[in-house]
Amino acid sequence: MSGRALYQEIVAQRLGPQAGRAGELVRRAEESFTDWPVDRNLQFRHVVHYLVFYEYTLLDPARRGTMTNMGTVVAKIIPAHI
Repeated sequence: MSGRALYQEIVAQRLGPQAGRAGELVRRAEESFTDWPVDRNLQFRHVVHYLVFYEYTLLDPARRGTMTNMGTVVAKIIPAHI
């Protein structure tokens, strides 16, 4: 297993009872990170970045964003090559 299928499996494990939403979240990560600012392939760190933000917003539905650059934090933890 690799690429999108692997990412989807990891997200499904993270979501637990909501594992059925894994494909949707990976698709949203792809839409958010692969077309802008340049075309690029989906990477694991893109999926992690999207998932962190998704879970952050679930903590308080009134949150519409954050001033923290979560991408910088994710980039320090998740290498670009995986």
